[in-house]
Amino acid sequence: MEHMVEQGDYFYINRGRQYGKTPPLSLLRKRMEDRYTVFSVSFEGSGEAPFASAENLAYTRN
Repeated sequence: MEHMVEQGDYFYINRGRQYGKTPPLSLLRKRMEDRYTVFSVSFEGSGEAPFASAENLAYTRN
């Protein structure tokens, strides 16, 4: 994953709950936060509405 980020590539992790996605992403964040601005985003509990359209996904509430 680190190599992909360094090369400017995209990747995604698409697995269900309890498949060990968080530990490697946390390690990646720790390894790269001194070189990059790292944003953590969670869609947990958001339901389906944010994914109905690009506008919904980009909308933020204040």
